[in-house]
Amino acid sequence: FREEEEEQEEENHSQVMFEAVLHSMLESAVVASSDMRILYVNPALCSLFGYTEDELIGEKVNKLMPKEMSDRHDDIVSSHLTKGTVTVIGKQEGHRVVARHKYGSSLQLLLCISKGVDRKGELVFTATFRDLRSLLARVSAEKIALSTQARCEAVLNSMLTPAVVADKVMTILFVNPATCDLFGYTVEELVGWKVNKLMPKAMADRHDGIVASHLKTGKATIIGKMEGHVIMAKHKDGTPLPLRLSVSSGCDDTGDKLFTATFHDLRENKARMSAEAQVVNTQARLEAVLNSMLEPAVVATADMNIVFINNAACSLFGYKRDKLIGHNVK
Repeated sequence: FREEEEEQEEENHSQVMFEAVLHSMLESAVVASSDMRILYVNPALCSLFGYTEDELIGEKVNKLMPKEMSDRHDDIVSSHLTKGTVTVIGKQEGHRVVARHKYGSSLQLLLCISKGVDRKGELVFTATFRDLRSLLARVSAEKIALSTQARCEAVLNSMLTPAVVADKVMTILFVNPATCDLFGYTVEELVGWKVNKLMPKAMADRHDGIVASHLKTGKATIIGKMEGHVIMAKHKDGTPLPLRLSVSSGCDDTGDKLFTATFHDLRENKARMSAEAQVVNTQARLEAVLNSMLEPAVVATADMNIVFINNAACSLFGYKRDKLIGHNVK
């Protein structure tokens, strides 16, 4: 008797564990006998079909099917039991079916069925369902997210302005070609690294603390400021880079914080300003020379519009300078 009691306890323990596993599953599950009477349903199945457990236990599984499938189901099961005919049982990839909610609406589901025997040696079937509506919605959302990301990357890649995208812990997620050109790195040398790789050591050591303070307090020093902030960055070869930095923040499709930084090379600004100053200076010297001449002189474009006339020419022709500039020489 003791052995029988121990065996019964072990069987009961196995049954409890089996039901506990099914109970905790996010996928809907139902266990049925060989005559397709429902023996067990888990909470996920009740939620999916709109029934309580008491409304399903002891009922035939075709209660969960549309009428046209419900009428055929017993014959299909009978054929399997007598002839071994298999349609979906044991197939890992499952089978798409249309089921019926308690209130008559159709449910698009992916059905997987396995079979075994209970502790009495009786044949039982276990069916699990995945709601294709939520699955398709998630796939669609993922496609939209990927499409949006691809468009954003395409825009950033086409920009002449260097741009970097980083997450809340300042790991670089994306850099565009202009950034690689400016800093001298390849994409592979930057993505996955912290952004302080682009900074001199003094700033790199402080940067994580500045970001942590912003995330904690919400206070920003340069984030969102249109005029940007002049900083000193570091080229791959160690050369200092004077840049104007602009930073904006946002969230990705999962709600995680993202930061986008753009850079303007101030060396180019200085070079352009220097060149412009040289042009202005050269023009001023030329005008001074022409104005000091005793001979009348006129400077015109290729289409003969006057751009400069010296003092001697104004005196000779009797015009004020502003009456001639822009007019044709004729």
